[in-house]
Amino acid sequence: MKLDIWQTEREKAEIIGNLKILKEGNEDRCYLKIWRGKASKPMCNYYFKSMELREKYIKDAIEGENKRQTEKEKRNLARKGSPEQLDQVKPGTIFCSSWGYDQTNIDFYQVISVKGQFAVIREIGQIMLEQTGFMSENVIADPDSFKGEPMKKKIQFSQGKPYLTLNSYSWCGLWDGRSKNQSHYA
Repeated sequence: MKLDIWQTEREKAEIIGNLKILKEGNEDRCYLKIWRGKASKPMCNYYFKSMELREKYIKDAIEGENKRQTEKEKRNLARKGSPEQLDQVKPGTIFCSSWGYDQTNIDFYQVISVKGQFAVIREIGQIMLEQTGFMSENVIADPDSFKGEPMKKKIQFSQGKPYLTLNSYSWCGLWDGRSKNQSHYA
């Protein structure tokens, strides 16, 4: 069992929007604790020299939290994308992923189907155009040369462009049709 030393104080706190605010003390000793959302530890645990300073801090904290929530909602809406942006992703669309440590791996993925905010994709092969150096070459996608199993991924947007998160170390964006340089060892 995890010890929660702030639980009783949080329960006494006044809820304003997404903040829990607990004012304690008197004219001589003004204390303030503020929790954000479901946090167990306070984001603010301060002593103020006067009640006026404490009230000003509370007002600024509420305004700041409202602004933060508004920005968070904007980012979430931008990440979901508009219907026009979602129309960029349709069956046959190719995504490109570039990843690696001490080498650059290029993987291409083709969209099989789209339903709402989700796309079913499969990895496809690549065609080597030219060797650019020792163990490096320019490659392009080879549409419909599927390998691997289908994967269902959520379509997200960054600056209006769609991308898919593949795993913890790679993501893929729309392929621009140009060759990509890849390098490898052995």
